[in-house]
Amino acid sequence: MLKFCPRKKIPLLISVCLFNAASTLALAQSPAPFVDIQSEVPGAVDFSNDQFTPARSEEQRKADAIFDKVYEQPNSIPLNLELAIAQLQLGNVKGASATLDRILAINPNEVQARLLLAQAESRLGNTVEAKVYYQEVVDSPNATEQQKSAAQAELTALIDSEKQWKYSGVLQAGIGRSMNPLNSSKYLTILGFDIGNPSYSAGYATTYMYFGSVSFERALETQSNDSVVMTLSRFSQQYQNSSPDVNYGLANLGINTATLAYQSGLITDRWTVGWNSSQTTLSDKGFINSNWGSVSYQKAIGENALVNGGINYGYNNQLEGENYSGSSSRSNWMTGFTLNGKYFLNANWLTEVNLARYNYQAKASYESYTMNYELASLTYLFSHGMLGVFVSNINNQYADADPISGTQRKIQTATYGASYTVALPYFTKPERKDLTLSLTYQQGQANSNVQTYDTQSRQYMAILSKGF
Repeated sequence: MLKFCPRKKIPLLISVCLFNAASTLALAQSPAPFVDIQSEVPGAVDFSNDQFTPARSEEQRKADAIFDKVYEQPNSIPLNLELAIAQLQLGNVKGASATLDRILAINPNEVQARLLLAQAESRLGNTVEAKVYYQEVVDSPNATEQQKSAAQAELTALIDSEKQWKYSGVLQAGIGRSMNPLNSSKYLTILGFDIGNPSYSAGYATTYMYFGSVSFERALETQSNDSVVMTLSRFSQQYQNSSPDVNYGLANLGINTATLAYQSGLITDRWTVGWNSSQTTLSDKGFINSNWGSVSYQKAIGENALVNGGINYGYNNQLEGENYSGSSSRSNWMTGFTLNGKYFLNANWLTEVNLARYNYQAKASYESYTMNYELASLTYLFSHGMLGVFVSNINNQYADADPISGTQRKIQTATYGASYTVALPYFTKPERKDLTLSLTYQQGQANSNVQTYDTQSRQYMAILSKGF
């Protein structure tokens, strides 16, 4: 059984997305649709430990063994309680609810069973029944102070979840080192001749990263499980000059994004319709302005998987020409679709795959292109944090010959990296609102049939994150 809580984040996945967003914009040499930061769009959900409990074969065997004992002693309250807990751990909430009902039929004053039943009803979405059970535990003379405290805390959280207005967000700050921050190639290709590029540098520059995102959700009284969500985010990555001969400030990247969306249904079966707008700057000057609409559908499949598919249509105004001063002749229309899936292999291993295809129709034919994007990640969750690895690939196929190189460009960008994330100060597995530390490394390489677009990059960073 899936167990979800909306709008929660995995610091590891956020770090990977942010780094990919920066490298995608730089390495692709073209306006990207920001597919890497779609986790910030309402309706797109990230898994974390308190959102998802996969079935586990070892615990299934344990539950089966307990069930055999209950079958022999059906009126044993300790055995029935043990079975109910095992069922909840497996995600078999309906089975646990039936077991707990049987306990209360035997002994209506069994407080622990009533508390577990309240939790089961809450997970099944039966909030009215859950609140009644929680309140009964709080008022019970047989309940311990610990049981009353737990029931009151969960009752308060349940009431808060039913509020019409909700908010959530995340703040991040990071510092690290980056090689070739200008993303320069070793050579420039002009009319078929390869000329050494003076801006290329294999040295490292100090980089600073800042990210903030906040979401406001307004539930609709007239429609069950329907709401309107607005998300605002700001990403900034800046580079400190390490050489007086190179101005790394030209690579400073900023992305402002706003999303307004209508979402309908439970988080495991949800439609989302949204409007997205973003502004990207390089060196504090206009680079890309984008506006696009999106429609997506998200569905849980089985007990361990969540799949989200969507279509996008929008408009880009690419302002990278004329010394970043702006040019309407670089505008284009964008259509595309996305597909992503998350799957828990077991209690510790999470895998994710993202696929996207975009088509850009520009006013200048040599700037029209098709982009295919793939990202795969694998995360290991354990008691002292999360370890993850990822690999991404971008293929750009341009529609016409480049007027400078005289060649029809094809660019393939491959990026891979790893990350370790831990909750501070006790170095434990991160939960939703923990202060976390992420140590990340990634490197990428772009290969093209034109030397001008062959590049290499590397980056390692330490990032502090705080959710709220």
